[in-house]
Amino acid sequence: GVKQWGVLASCKAVSGVVGALGFSAAADKHGRRRAFITALATTALAGVASALAQGFQSLLLLRIITNIGAAGLLPVAASLLAEHLPPSSREACVVLMQVFFDAGFFVCIALSLLLGPD
Repeated sequence: GVKQWGVLASCKAVSGVVGALGFSAAADKHGRRRAFITALATTALAGVASALAQGFQSLLLLRIITNIGAAGLLPVAASLLAEHLPPSSREACVVLMQVFFDAGFFVCIALSLLLGPD
């Protein structure tokens, strides 16, 4: 119900902070490439598992894990872009990455409204 949606939304915010800070620290310690691949794999695997969740508790746990990975992608990807792009295109590419990252969330919301239960 409505309360469960609120719990999911709250956990998204908290797990987002954990993911961004955790993967940023991991990138500094273990390398950006390794942190990026780990965040991407975490997001993908937990996202697929979320689709197969059998109840609210398992969905909640898997969505928290998914969001930790997803929130870790953005700062690590921005760092990777900043390191490997020429200074003349660095700002524009990082901004575009952020815009499309956020646009992807809106597409997911729209798809869930179209394909989800009535």
